[in-house]
Amino acid sequence: MKSSSSITLLTVAFLSLIFVSCSSNDAQQKFEEEAYSEPSGFTQTDVQGKIINNNDDADDWRISPFYQSLINIEPAYPNPVTAGDNVYIDIYVKGEEIVSEIQFFYFNEQHRTVYIPTSIPSNLNGYYQVRIDSGTFTSLNNTPQNAVGLHRLFISDGNNNLITYGDIKIE
Repeated sequence: MKSSSSITLLTVAFLSLIFVSCSSNDAQQKFEEEAYSEPSGFTQTDVQGKIINNNDDADDWRISPFYQSLINIEPAYPNPVTAGDNVYIDIYVKGEEIVSEIQFFYFNEQHRTVYIPTSIPSNLNGYYQVRIDSGTFTSLNNTPQNAVGLHRLFISDGNNNLITYGDIKIE
């Protein structure tokens, strides 16, 4: 009898683990579907990173289900940013080897993926500030004025799992 109840308990535990894993994958998939929609609105921030207004886009800079409580990413600042100036993003990874690589990218006017080079160390642990030239958001003549508009920035891990996304307005 003991062996039968142990097997039942192990089966229930195993099925629960599979259910939680599937739920997490479903939540991540839903998060990514929302992320790949068109940019709309943005979280307005000042030059120190303080949120002034995020009523325009409450979805900005949410952390994905895979990375909840493991990574904290603050909204880009300043936002809006003047064409040709830098925008900053503060990242805090809460443990060693949670993520081996962090990638930044957006989709250009031709809907092609453009990766933004950053100097984030591998196996990031702790705080790191990323600086992005707003002129990076143009593929036309590489002039800052061509970057003017609303752009969705994506941040993913090295396995193409989306960590967060947010809209940046360039004026």
